[in-house]
Formats: sequence, structure tokens, C-alpha cells
Amino acid sequence: MDFVNTKAFEGTLLAHTDGGVPNFVVELPDMSEFTFGYLVYFFEKAVGISGYMQGLNPFDQPGVEAYTEKYVRTSWETWIRRLKSRIRRKIKIILNKLKTDRGIIFPLSVFEYMIGYYIS
Repeated sequence: MDFVNTKAFEGTLLAHTDGGVPNFVVELPDMSEFTFGYLVYFFEKAVGISGYMQGLNPFDQPGVEAYTEKYVRTSWETWIRRLKSRIRRKIKIILNKLKTDRGIIFPLSVFEYMIGYYIS
């Protein structure tokens, strides 16, 4: 597998070089947790610095707060709507099981009042 990865790396590097795309190769001394964490830190810092050099605030994400709030609210409302629907279906199943030839075997109005209180 190392041979395939090496050839894929060389082909990508060659294609970028031929196309005039700037690139660099990062060589790591080992693949330990420390080295990986240091590499992640390096790229996070590089992104932050390059943003500031371009006159941008890389930590400002306009619209993210509004999107998150809308997504969470919409997801929560959808979840509640689905939960209410499932509860109503289960209640119908239970009521159908409780029906006899003489009707339902307990006072339905009390049951509906209790369930309506918890669903709405």
C-alpha cells in the first residue's frame, strides 16, 4: 500500500508543479499524537495569520449565529412535531385495544384531558 500512496503523492505533486500551483511538502519525524497535534496547531495558526494578513478577521463568522439558532429552533420544532405525531398514533393504538363491543372500558374524557395537557 505504501507504493500506491507514494506514487499517488508523486503524481499529485507533479501535476501541481506542472500546472504552476504552489505547494509544499511537510515531513514529520513520526506519527505520534504529539506530532499530529502540533501539525493541527500549525495549520490553525497559519489560517489565522493568513486571514489577518489579508485584512480579514478569521474568527468572525457572520451569519453563523443566526444559522445555528434557526437550525436548532427548526430542528427542535420538527422533533416536537414528530414526537406529538408518534404519541397520537400510539394513543389511537391503545384506544383501539381498549375498545370492546360496549365501547371503551374507561372514561375517555378524563384520558383525553390528561393526554391533551401533556401534548399541547
